[in-house]
Amino acid sequence: MSGNQTDQINQLKNMIRSNSSQISNLNNSITKMQRAQESLTQFRKKVVNSKSSVQNITQNQNRYLAPVKELKSVSKCAKNYSEGMSKTLSGFGTKLVAAALQGLLLKIDIKLRMYQASISAAKASVNQLKTLTDNHNSAIRQLEKLLKEAEGT
Repeated sequence: MSGNQTDQINQLKNMIRSNSSQISNLNNSITKMQRAQESLTQFRKKVVNSKSSVQNITQNQNRYLAPVKELKSVSKCAKNYSEGMSKTLSGFGTKLVAAALQGLLLKIDIKLRMYQASISAAKASVNQLKTLTDNHNSAIRQLEKLLKEAEGT
């Protein structure tokens, strides 16, 4: 019976080594994902700042254009300039930039959620492997106790 128990102990020790290796790999993956997540979070802040800057520039330009709009009724030049600038400030290019930045933010947010889900899943796997390792260690202790008792009889 002791040979069988020794084999079981060795098998459990091999499983513990395997679990330890998997835990190490998962922890490395978690670290990489957390770094990528932090980098993406920093990039997201820059995109938000860029979006805000574009909005501020457009608002400022509209404020500068307001006095010219008041002259539209008395000056054809002011009217043409005001209409042209209004089209520029609210035109396709401005809308395209705003849409591109918004689309980029949406993609970043999706990727950040994916990182968070992957990190959570990896952490859960680490916890499961640690629990399994604890169970294996407990089984080893019990088997070793049985071996000692068998040797003593």
